[in-house]
Amino acid sequence: MTKFVGACAFVSIVSFSVVGCASYLDEADEPMESTDSELKGRKVSLKYEGTCEFLRNCSSYSKKLPPGKVTWGCTGVGACDDNGLWVAAPNRSYCGKTVEICKGSRCTLALVKDVSVTRDWEASNGVLKALGLPFGLKGKCSGYGGGSVTVSTVSGKKAPMSVEAPEDEAPEDEAAEDGEGTAETKNESGE
Repeated sequence: MTKFVGACAFVSIVSFSVVGCASYLDEADEPMESTDSELKGRKVSLKYEGTCEFLRNCSSYSKKLPPGKVTWGCTGVGACDDNGLWVAAPNRSYCGKTVEICKGSRCTLALVKDVSVTRDWEASNGVLKALGLPFGLKGKCSGYGGGSVTVSTVSGKKAPMSVEAPEDEAPEDEAAEDGEGTAETKNESGE
């Protein structure tokens, strides 16, 4: 698949000229650090990816799919479970890997099923519940949540399919008390 990453522009101010260019980038050629796919406790700002319904209604890749299905950046069309332990990674080098995500001493395993359009780490309801992080939706295609966590790739372990956390551990409709690490979730068009 090819995606557009920019355009060319020519600007002339008095006698000073500037040209800036970007081109199409084949996803197989996506820039990535050589050590990116092997992480050991890297501190990141984990974002909220949104509910399965959010992805189906707001992601241009999933809009025409039936309920319960989304288009994953790693594997294509598949089932989506809000309580599932899955994440979106910053690039394709993580696809199919199991990662351990920790908030302090509280950790969970998650499967990398998606690729973030903003090149961040983004998590499902299940992952955020398991870590006790705040999250929720604000309108049809906007949400909040996440926090500062560490991410490590693990080998020889598979992430559990889903988690059931007590409702009071991760309020879905209340903002974080301190606001630290929370971020807005928006679809590809910035809605």
